Amino acid sequence: MAKLISKQEIDAKFDEIINNILTLQSVDEIQKWFVGFAGCIKFMKKYSMRNTMLVLSQKPDAIYTTGFVTWKNFGRFPKKGSGIQIYKPIIKKCKSEDDDQEETKLFGFSPIYVFDYTDTTGKPIEQYEEIINQRNKLKKEKYGSHGDSKLLSTLSEKFDQYINNFGFQIAYEELRGAGKANYIEKKIYIDQSFDKGEDFGTKLHEFFHLKNHEDSSKSYANNELEAEMFTALVLGAYGQTQSIKGCAAYLYNWSQHIKDQDEKKNTFLEVFECVYKEAVNCIDFLENYDEKVKTEPNHHIELPF
Repeated sequence: MAKLISKQEIDAKFDEIINNILTLQSVDEIQKWFVGFAGCIKFMKKYSMRNTMLVLSQKPDAIYTTGFVTWKNFGRFPKKGSGIQIYKPIIKKCKSEDDDQEETKLFGFSPIYVFDYTDTTGKPIEQYEEIINQRNKLKKEKYGSHGDSKLLSTLSEKFDQYINNFGFQIAYEELRGAGKANYIEKKIYIDQSFDKGEDFGTKLHEFFHLKNHEDSSKSYANNELEAEMFTALVLGAYGQTQSIKGCAAYLYNWSQHIKDQDEKKNTFLEVFECVYKEAVNCIDFLENYDEKVKTEPNHHIELPF
């Protein structure tokens, strides 16, 4: 068995990844990072947030990763020299020192290697080939200021149902701004001048406020950062590069404003852990809304942990 790695060593590796994100030098670089990370959420089975970041830091264009044995069972084999290192927590049952009761304890983390579909050869798997085709299509398309209007319109309609599942409602009226969340009425108000699809980003932003910030003790800036990052991850999952530019700009400006590096890192981590879970749930709903159209890998393919 490989040597176990301590939580402190894992934290150090993760700190390095976070610091690399927070030192991105332009809005375009942050925008590109959002799209890459969001693609991992959409196209792969869900790892922990940290393992997802580890995958992305080693292979920004990863589609779906799993272990050697699983690929072998599907008639595919990793290319020589490929492999993405992630970490599996080693949790065991042991007796408590105080009352001799059985408890679970984290003993450390074991490094394991997984392989992306694009780093394997052999029998083609249709669902992953379709993902590659979709990704190539997104790369080739040139989005306007509001992105692919037809796709955004479809996503906006699906998202309306997601919002309704939480007991929230959508209302349209003339506003000075793009939208607002009304915590008393449990409503999201959208400017009536928006066409269907143009309102999707605003819906995402205000939904996050309505669901998470009614009794928030965080600063206004941090609440806005959470809402912007949630919006960017969901839009990024669907290749809406231009549509997330404002979100990327907000993160860039926020990052430049906070000078204390530890404060910046800790705040970003706290924000991102909250946003990550919300984005995963939202994207899962949008992907499975229509059972006839699924781009996520089949659930019978198991991860190594």
